[in-house]
Amino acid sequence: MPPSKTLDIITAIFGIALLGSGAYGVLYPAEMARIFGVIDVTRDMTVFYPGIGGRNFSAGLAVWALKLTRQRKALGIFLTCWICTGLADTYLLLIHYEAVDTVWLHCFNICMIGIVAPQLIMGR
Repeated sequence: MPPSKTLDIITAIFGIALLGSGAYGVLYPAEMARIFGVIDVTRDMTVFYPGIGGRNFSAGLAVWALKLTRQRKALGIFLTCWICTGLADTYLLLIHYEAVDTVWLHCFNICMIGIVAPQLIMGR
């Protein structure tokens, strides 16, 4: 498979994951908190997860808008910037919650975006 097709598939997965996690965060904030990495979720802790859901949904829309309009370089720049979100989320989990089991997922996502985004920027 040509590298450009592989990037198209991977960015489609990024967009779907962001849209899905966004909708899930708005509709099911307690479950989203668990997926995010907080194991012992209280009702008070769920107050911000619809906001995280909205953030992710908006990012998913941006990924698809840039993808569908074939703005690969802009998509790469957006995803590079999105790494800051992953870093902030990871930092939040590490400093505020003793019971965290998905930091690895955040780190994996950061690495995947860190591999894909430069390829988009360089026009591969």
